[in-house]
Amino acid sequence: MRLFHILGRLGEANPYTLGLGAGVLAITLGTARISSKIPGALIGVVGAGIAVALFHLETRGVSLLGALSVELPRFALPSLPGAGDLGQLVPLALVVAMVCIMQTSAVASTFPSEKGQPDDASRDFAGVGAGSVLAGLVGSFSVDASPPSTAIVVESGGHSQIASITAVALMIGLAALAAGLMAYVPHAALSGILVYIALKIFRLGEMISIYRRSTWEILLVAASGGLVVALPIEIGMLLAIVLSFVHSLYAVARPYCAELARVPGSTVWWPPGRDEKREHVPGVLVFATAAPLTFANAQYISDNIMAALAAAPAKVKLLVIEASGMIAIDYTGSQILQQTIARLRSRSIDVAIGCWTHGPRRRRAEAG
Repeated sequence: MRLFHILGRLGEANPYTLGLGAGVLAITLGTARISSKIPGALIGVVGAGIAVALFHLETRGVSLLGALSVELPRFALPSLPGAGDLGQLVPLALVVAMVCIMQTSAVASTFPSEKGQPDDASRDFAGVGAGSVLAGLVGSFSVDASPPSTAIVVESGGHSQIASITAVALMIGLAALAAGLMAYVPHAALSGILVYIALKIFRLGEMISIYRRSTWEILLVAASGGLVVALPIEIGMLLAIVLSFVHSLYAVARPYCAELARVPGSTVWWPPGRDEKREHVPGVLVFATAAPLTFANAQYISDNIMAALAAAPAKVKLLVIEASGMIAIDYTGSQILQQTIARLRSRSIDVAIGCWTHGPRRRRAEAG
C-alpha cells in the first residue's frame, strides 16, 4: 500500500525538500496565530521560491512546479469516445464525480455561508455541476468546492463572491505577467500549505463529540480515514463510501427500538435511562422504532415488539406503537405489521398506532 511504501522510504527523504515544506508550514501557522489578515501561505511560497533561486536548490533534488503554459480557452464539443474507451472513462468519471461530491459536501458543512446555518447542498451541487460542464467545453479540469482553496479564502477574511472574483483576476494576471516565475516554486511549498489546510479542517472536537455519543460512528470515521490515507485516493474513497453505505443499510435493517416510559408528572413518553425514574400504566406497553418500515426491518421490529410483550411484568392489554419515526412504509412492511397486529388481537391485545397523521404513510398501510 502507498502509505507503507512512503513510511518505508522515509530515510530517503530529501532534506532540502523537507525543510522547504516544513518552513512554509511554520510560516503559515505562525502568521495565522498573529492575524488571519496576513497572507502567510503567499509569504511562504514566495520565500520558498526565493530560496530556490538563490541557492539553486533544483540541483539538489528539489522538485519544482515549472513554468505555466498559458493558452486561451477555446470552446469545443468533446468527441464521443469509442466503445473500447468507455471501460476506462466510466470508472474514472465516477471517481472524479465522487471526489467533487465529497469535497463540496465537506466545504458546505465546514465553511457554511452563514455561521450556524447549513448551506443548501442542492444549490452547491447544481453550481458545481454547471461549472464542470462549462469546464468540459473548454478542455479544463472538473470543478468542485475545494477545501484548501475555501479554507485559504476564509482564513484571509473573504465572505462573498468578490473574494473568488478577485482570486480569478489575480490568477489571470499571474498567468499573463509572471508565468515564468512559477518555475521556481517547489512542490514542497504547496505540500506545506496542504498540510496546513488539513490541520484546519481536521475537526478534532467534533470527532471527540462523536466518540462520546456513538462508538460505532467514530469507528466508521476512523476506518474511512484510514482507507483514504493508506490506499490510493480513488480506491480508498470508494471503499469509504461503500463502508458508509453499508453502515446506513445496517441502521435501517436493524433500527433502534425501545419501550417507552412516561416522564413522571407529565404526558411525555420517553426511553428511560438507567437511573431515571419512570412511570407505567398498568396493562399498557408503549413501543417506538426510529426507522421507516420496510421489507428489510419489518420482521426485526415485529420480533422486538413480541420480545417486549414477553418481558412485560404484567399482562399487556393495549400495545401503543409510537410511529413518529416511521417516516415511510412499503408493501412488505405493511403486510408484516398487519400480521403482527392480527396475531396480537388473537391474544386479546389491542393495538393502537400513535403519532401517525393522515398522509402517504397511513394510506400505504391501509392500502396494504
